[in-house]
Amino acid sequence: MSTRLSRFRALMARLEPASDPAEAVSEGLYVERGRYSPAHRLAERMALKPDAALLLVGGIGSGKTTELRVVEQRLSAFEDMVAIYVDVSRYHDLADLKAGALLAAAGLGLERWTQLLGAQESFRKWAYEYRGPPLTLGDILGQPKGVQVRSGLLTDPDRLSIHTRELITELQDAVNVATGGDRKVLFIFDSLDRLTDPTEFTKVIDQDLRALKSAGHGVILTGPSALLYGKNRELLSHFDHFETQPYVDVKEDMEATAFLHRILRRRADESLLGDDEIDALVDWSGGVVRDLIALTQSSVQEAYFAGNERVTTVDVLRAAGDFGRTHMLGLGRDDVALLQNVRSTGALNSYTDAALALLTSRRILEYRSDRPRHVVHPTLVPFLERLAKAS
Repeated sequence: MSTRLSRFRALMARLEPASDPAEAVSEGLYVERGRYSPAHRLAERMALKPDAALLLVGGIGSGKTTELRVVEQRLSAFEDMVAIYVDVSRYHDLADLKAGALLAAAGLGLERWTQLLGAQESFRKWAYEYRGPPLTLGDILGQPKGVQVRSGLLTDPDRLSIHTRELITELQDAVNVATGGDRKVLFIFDSLDRLTDPTEFTKVIDQDLRALKSAGHGVILTGPSALLYGKNRELLSHFDHFETQPYVDVKEDMEATAFLHRILRRRADESLLGDDEIDALVDWSGGVVRDLIALTQSSVQEAYFAGNERVTTVDVLRAAGDFGRTHMLGLGRDDVALLQNVRSTGALNSYTDAALALLTSRRILEYRSDRPRHVVHPTLVPFLERLAKAS
């Protein structure tokens, strides 16, 4: 293998946008966000109140998963605490989210650090299709329990269904057996920010979150950005506190620019990626961490295909053009009109379904600093400018 190929291949691997953020943390690629870091605040709040219910809201691609992995690492360092990270999408189709999904996923997540095979099997049967006799963890552990159910006159204020109560009992039994009851187990649920309909989020708040809180478990959830707008804000009242992780404003905050610069420099030395090219990549990314990594990887590919020994500004421009062209696909006339309005005014006047869709897809970026503002993703701007001139 040539030296050039090995150098480019190694850099591509370090820029893999779909890689597990936990690996980035363990390999020393994590860069502290400074005052932008919700990891520090979430970990400190949970350390003080281990049964808290916390919410992390931010745009897709803003780096929430990496921050949650850091929270997991920091909380698990305490002798009396165990933080379990659960990627809900790994176990369940988010398009069919239902009450109990988080509890079942939490039970499956226990297998990361326990050898309680009986509990794992129990939750696999809860989580996926099963036909057979009624399941209880007590049966598997040799502690059979009998349960009789009848209707009552009073409604439990927690409003937990019988199914939810069975699940939380199973989960609590598994936790007690695995830890001996002497460690606080906290659950960190990721991927719920991908929900396009905030009302779907209500399903797990109404049952799963209530059940976990009633059992004394601390919970950290990610949530869709739409929770911050309109009537959806009512759902925030179910949490003790919520943190936002906005995209970093690369035009008005030099600290943000330095943070993104450090992310790339941690992965690539100057022999392959110079400071000027990093500055250009930061600008084109719009402050979206995921897009920054993806654009850089595309630039590395362009450089290799062109026969260059390092990434050039021309390679960056080509990568940005391809990125923008891809994200222009599928836009209707009304979408383009809305993007043109945001491009010219710097404001999003209403959070309609169409506007939320453009926010969710990162075609419109929201910066929630001291002076919140909206911009069109920088890679789309050249295409919109050409459309405006042609009209």
